[in-house]
Amino acid sequence: MTSKYLVASILIISSSLISSLPAPQSSETSSLNPSSSFDYGDYGDYNAVSKAATPVRNNDLGDLLRTGSSLAQGFLALLGAKVNFFNTLMSDQEFRDQVSQTVSTGLNLTGQIAAVAVPLVRTAVSQAPTIINA
Repeated sequence: MTSKYLVASILIISSSLISSLPAPQSSETSSLNPSSSFDYGDYGDYNAVSKAATPVRNNDLGDLLRTGSSLAQGFLALLGAKVNFFNTLMSDQEFRDQVSQTVSTGLNLTGQIAAVAVPLVRTAVSQAPTIINA
């Protein structure tokens, strides 16, 4: 029984791996594809003059530091917005009263459910042997 599952799982895994491989292409099939005959070398807006005018960037420590400082500024801006939002919420007395009333109601309901559930569970446990023996 276990060997059937093992063989089935191997077949499923191998079929998923085989189906994920690309189909081989020959020169005959590539000639049927019109997009393969497009010359990618000439876009019309790029030439040797524009290549010479393009500045060369060095990937150095300065770029890394600028990126890190930009990320740090973004995180600090988000943190500042969160602090301002929290301060706005805490300064609203009516909102705080509503939250405290909601929490106390939830705790009161939980206490009432526990007060009802404990005797019910005790009764069910005490009746379990009678139900099993019957």
